[in-house]
This record gives sequence, structure tokens and C-alpha cells, in this order.
Amino acid sequence: MPRVVDPEQRRAEIAYGVITVAAEQGLAAVSLRSVAAAAGVSMGRVQHYFADKDELVRHACRLVLTRAQQQFESAAAEAGPRENLRNLLVMALPASASARRGTSVWYAFIGAATTDPDLAALIREGWQGMQDTATDLVRQAAGSAVDAVAAGHALTASADGLVLRVLLGTLTVAEATATIDAELDRWLG
Repeated sequence: MPRVVDPEQRRAEIAYGVITVAAEQGLAAVSLRSVAAAAGVSMGRVQHYFADKDELVRHACRLVLTRAQQQFESAAAEAGPRENLRNLLVMALPASASARRGTSVWYAFIGAATTDPDLAALIREGWQGMQDTATDLVRQAAGSAVDAVAAGHALTASADGLVLRVLLGTLTVAEATATIDAELDRWLG
């Protein structure tokens, strides 16, 4: 009897190959062949699930967004609004080697999105989700005491900038986290 194959599982396994290649060599090194090698599958299998490199990269970006959302949601179930907002803002800080790798790949996707409108749309959707979540959490934590939309924009933009500074070595994770905590105090009291 033939083995039952979950196509989404296969696509995810291949997409992790994109992440591996991008983390080790940059997004420019991603090809169907390099991804097949990194994922430990045949070139034919990659071509069966993905028509071209662009589709493969977009799927990997979707996977990163989905995993980040799942990570946040699993931690959010046990915390209050302020703690959830803090978790949202610090979750991209590269506090470990694997987090640094993931964050670097995320910023590689952002760089590629400047010339790929479909990838840009995916990233905008992810950012909008983060923005909406931040705004909602500010409302829950502060009520009408602050402009939740302005606070959500300021906090998420600040977190993005801090992540870049940590990646480039001008701030430590501890310094970036302390800055986020100070911003939360400023906005939420």
C-alpha cells in the first residue's frame, strides 16, 4: 500500500531548506538545487511542490510568519496584556544563535521584498497583524488613557529598529530589552 503523504508537511520541509540556505549563504544563494540539497530531497521533489524560486521563497516567508504567530499565541495564553505586548516586542530580538539565524533570514526576506511585490505583500500583512495586535494590547493595558494606534506604531517601529541594532552589534539584547521596557513604561505608565 502506498504511503500517505501530507503535501503541506512536504512543502514545509522544503521551505526549511530555504531558511537553511538563506541563513548560511544569503537569500541570493537560494535556488531549487541548493534548497533540495539543504532539505535532503531530490530536485524533482522540490519541482513537484514549487514551480520556481520565487514561489519557494514566498512559501518560506509565509512559514516564518506562521511560526512567529504560533509562538506568540502559545505564550500569550498565559499572560496579561502588558506582558503579551512586551513578548510581542521582544520576540524578534536575537537572544540565541538560532534566534539570530531566524531574525537574519526574516530581514533577508524584507530586503528581497523591495523588488518583489508579492513578497512585500506578505510582509506587509505580517506587519499589519503585529501592528493590530500591539494596538489591541495597548488598548487592553491602558484603556483610553493613550492613543493606542500611535502607541502601537511607535512601539513596533522601535522594536524593529532595536532588532536591527542587535543584529549589527551596536546594542546587546539586554540593552534592547531595557529600551523596550522603558518605552512600555512611557506609554503605559
